[in-house]
Amino acid sequence: MPETLTLTELTRILPLSRSALRALIRRGELPAERNGRQTCVRREAVEAFLIRCIQSLRGKSEPAAGNDIVTELPIAHELDELRGVRRFQTKVQINARMVATEGRILDISERGMRIHHSRALRIGSEGKLSFQVFGLQQTWVVRGKVVWSHLSSNGYTSGIALTGEPLLMRDAIDFLQQLGAIEPDNDSLQRKRESHLQRTHERNASVNGVRSKVETFIHDT
Repeated sequence: MPETLTLTELTRILPLSRSALRALIRRGELPAERNGRQTCVRREAVEAFLIRCIQSLRGKSEPAAGNDIVTELPIAHELDELRGVRRFQTKVQINARMVATEGRILDISERGMRIHHSRALRIGSEGKLSFQVFGLQQTWVVRGKVVWSHLSSNGYTSGIALTGEPLLMRDAIDFLQQLGAIEPDNDSLQRKRESHLQRTHERNASVNGVRSKVETFIHDT
């Protein structure tokens, strides 16, 4: 009779809860069978599932050739492609209003801005976005969408992506730069590189942890 493992035994081997294992079984990704009151999974089915997981993780994490999981060069290149626009930090107070929520701009680019605000903004909400330098009458009105938001000191910080009026935004940035209200954010790309590297190393550590568990499972169980 083929060797089988119960869900409880699997949770001791794999970084998965019983509910996660049941979800995999319901979707047919981890074939199982009933043995009395217990749900059991054949050892070969577990091995096949884990091999598929590793192959999927490798496809997302590793370069096409070589043994290393990640190198710095592709990350930097990806960020350069992702950036592609000028980003500026604010030197004076620039007020913003998005979906009836007041805030101030932290940094700005031709594709959007990062704002700090006291009232929560719903991710995915879209509407009129207006902004102006404190003390000036000039107001710019574009359309934006909240793409991310999280708690920060004394409120929230959110990322607003521009959904219209790109020429108007470009003119606004040129005006703000001439006014001295903003300055090029020359350090943001390096910060993004460091952040991406950190997340990649954490992801690779997770992948290696799964691989270690797979090797232990295959060779020692």
